[in-house]
Amino acid sequence: MRNFTLAAGLLVASSTVAADTVYDPFFACESRQAFEEATLMNARGDTRGLDHLVRQKRCFQVDVGTEYSVVDVNTDHNPRDWVKLRIYDGDSSFEVFSWLGFTY
Repeated sequence: MRNFTLAAGLLVASSTVAADTVYDPFFACESRQAFEEATLMNARGDTRGLDHLVRQKRCFQVDVGTEYSVVDVNTDHNPRDWVKLRIYDGDSSFEVFSWLGFTY
């Protein structure tokens, strides 16, 4: 019974904590593969390749005011490492990958 009470308490506590909100727009991708492609293209200055990912809707800008939660982090030390985010859009949500530094 104690475990059930603890679990129920955690659920209530987690439902009262607000998601983070985007204060500066940032770039994100629908999959880790697309994110890794974008990272390589960005490092090489390949704007045509990045534009292709955006036109194919594999990567996009996350706008100011968007709510998100951090789902997973590659590391918590390097802002250039990936972070997996859950983006909230009304009653629905979807997961994206971006650079950890954008979530600071």
